[in-house]
Amino acid sequence: MAEHRNASETADRVLSSKYNEWAYEKEVRILKRGEWFSLPSPVRRIICGHRINPSMIEALGIICERKGITINKIGIEDERLNADYAPPLY
Repeated sequence: MAEHRNASETADRVLSSKYNEWAYEKEVRILKRGEWFSLPSPVRRIICGHRINPSMIEALGIICERKGITINKIGIEDERLNADYAPPLY
């Protein structure tokens, strides 16, 4: 049980911190274990990691298309990460 708590605390610490080089981004990170989280304004874009499960991005595509939310997927180029546009699948 202690190992799980330490891993959870480490994950929270890593996910809630950000390098100064990325400070210009206007992002919201939601680290909540509950089902719902209220935001001050509607979501306009979701950026998915390059390892996202294809079925997850497909499900997001269905929801985001209905809600008018843009989805981007991080891609890996030779020299850097890149936020490639991922069009809705439906």
